[in-house]
Amino acid sequence: MRKIFFSIWYLFFKPPWDTGIAPPILEALVSDESLKPGRALDLGCGTGTNTLFLAKHGWEVQGIDFAPPAIRAARRKKSSAPADVADRVQFRTGDVSKLEVRVEPFDLAFDQGCLHSLPADLRAGYASGLKGNLRSGGRYLLWVFKPESSPPPSMAEADIRALFDPELELLSVEPSTSGRAAAWYTFRRT
Repeated sequence: MRKIFFSIWYLFFKPPWDTGIAPPILEALVSDESLKPGRALDLGCGTGTNTLFLAKHGWEVQGIDFAPPAIRAARRKKSSAPADVADRVQFRTGDVSKLEVRVEPFDLAFDQGCLHSLPADLRAGYASGLKGNLRSGGRYLLWVFKPESSPPPSMAEADIRALFDPELELLSVEPSTSGRAAAWYTFRRT
């Protein structure tokens, strides 16, 4: 049912979360000289805005989303990107709660609003796949609505910590300026 809901959003509407602009926290991350471009994973990539942003900054990026219309839109954006950017991007339709562990892990994982939209029973699979695909020392940047945000979906900080402890160390929690109660969580793989 969720897949149908999100597919309809992407087919017939402009989803409110699809702003077409990379968030300032991602811009700050890619301009941090201590973090060199490597391999990145964009979980719930939607139409690929952040995937392409990372590729423009030298990252090899894989975007994954379960809504085929979103992936089709992302591939159209990719086809309009300069060749050096497009060559660093792969989009695929897939379920973020059932990630296959890759031979070569990612240096960065990014999620802007995907995890909190998963039903609670699928979040452990997401966390397991993420932990298995993030290299030691790799970063994970997560944006979620807080429980005081209305309407749902949302996640409490304690629930987020419980999903990722002890493999991922929480480095920071920064309030988001989204208009609703939300936060950015930055983790590092131990």
